[in-house]
Amino acid sequence: MWLQGGPGSSGVGYGNFEELGPRDINNNTRPYAWTKSANVMFVDNPVGTGYSYVDSLTNLTTDNSQIADDLVVLVKEVFSQNTDLQTMPFFVFCESYGGKMAVDFALSLYEAINNGEVISDFKGVALGDSWISPMDSINTWGTFLYQMAFVNREGLEEIDASAAKAQAAVDAGKWIEATNQWSSTEDVVSTVAHDVNFYNVLAIDDIYRAKSKSLTQHTDLSFMTPAIRQLYENHVGRLNSKIVGETLYSFMNGPQKKKWGVPDSVIWDSQGGYVFDRLAGDFMKPVVDSVVRLLTETDLHVNVFSGNLDLICDTPGTYRWIENMEWPDKVNFSAAGTRVVHVSSYSAPAATVQSSGNFALYTIYRSGHMLPIDAPEMGLKLVDLIVAAASQPSKKAAPPKQAEPPKPAALPKPAAPPKPAAPPKQEEPLKPAALPKPAAPPKQEEPLKPAAPPKHKIPAKGAKQRGVPLSAVNTFRSRVVATHPNPATPTGKRYAKMVPNFHGPRKG
Repeated sequence: MWLQGGPGSSGVGYGNFEELGPRDINNNTRPYAWTKSANVMFVDNPVGTGYSYVDSLTNLTTDNSQIADDLVVLVKEVFSQNTDLQTMPFFVFCESYGGKMAVDFALSLYEAINNGEVISDFKGVALGDSWISPMDSINTWGTFLYQMAFVNREGLEEIDASAAKAQAAVDAGKWIEATNQWSSTEDVVSTVAHDVNFYNVLAIDDIYRAKSKSLTQHTDLSFMTPAIRQLYENHVGRLNSKIVGETLYSFMNGPQKKKWGVPDSVIWDSQGGYVFDRLAGDFMKPVVDSVVRLLTETDLHVNVFSGNLDLICDTPGTYRWIENMEWPDKVNFSAAGTRVVHVSSYSAPAATVQSSGNFALYTIYRSGHMLPIDAPEMGLKLVDLIVAAASQPSKKAAPPKQAEPPKPAALPKPAAPPKPAAPPKQEEPLKPAALPKPAAPPKQEEPLKPAAPPKHKIPAKGAKQRGVPLSAVNTFRSRVVATHPNPATPTGKRYAKMVPNFHGPRKG
């Protein structure tokens, strides 16, 4: 599932045809479409976005929990009508404000699955350049632009001073005031950084400097306050106009709409401004606690990816909320270090990844807010890496080994009893001396003979020597959520609550 940001930007329109779908609005194939690796379900949410609509504006969402409940209803209906989806590994990928919506949706969906209300092989989320902790982003804008040489010391101080006012409003729980101060801080940035592009600071085609007409010409925004209107034009209206011009609006409301069976009364993007305005009080609330719950209360894989040229949800701000987040595996994550990721387009690193257990952080080089546009090959590779990691057994840190108790010292062997001393040999009794033989009688002298030569004595022979390794979904509200797997994709035919001819994605 792909969730666009905004809030109020169309996943069916912008995400599909301008970022990662198989074809663009000119019917050109996209070389690195995400449909090459997975089925993709594009969703228009919150209700009132794109083709999605409500019969009464009172049914528009006002906070993240309501958005999550609606998305659970959508998944339940789609998966129950297309049972082959129930056994496919399911991931939620998102961008910008879509990341804020995704974390609470993931918690609600996980609970619904455990309660038996939804059948799904839910694997995890991928939060792309996401608005998870607004103040961590805003508070790092000045330093980021200073280090990139977009502002001088005085410009840095002006940005930081404005951000401090937004921080004070957040600390006081004054959420509308905080949203207004966010808008004011963007004004300061645009002034001192000379209309820097909030979505890619090195972009050549600068949608902010162009100041071209936006989709707001099709919508009456007089109901908005000036601060909210400016935010909407910056992050929804102008984005859809300068990058794709009038062509996307005309395409989505032209013959293609009839081909998909969308009723004539439904005008694409006709309620997007109201969607944005109704959520103004929820914009600045962080959802870091929801990320912690995903890591501590579920077995889902949580992935964060950030383009290092993005300003609105800058990488330094992303690093900051992760560094301040506490979860059981944090020590192992911090000690894991980063690994380089390469793609075939160039020999230099395309990204780095740091991971441990079920949490991974990808920093994407040469990319801004829209990864599929700025670094398309790396975007497709990211999908493959995340899906592959979730299919592997979780490498959770093993508990430390307890010290083995010391073994008792071996008892000394008892000394062998001394051998009894051999009894002393008794002395043999002396033999009686032999009696002397009687002397022979003297012989008579013989005459002397000549003396014989002396004989040599033979020496006597010497003696021989002896050797000695480990809540139920809220009641369905009266609203309609439209979702469209592009009919040109393997995902299958468009599904919509108001359209009965959805036949589901391909199998596999």
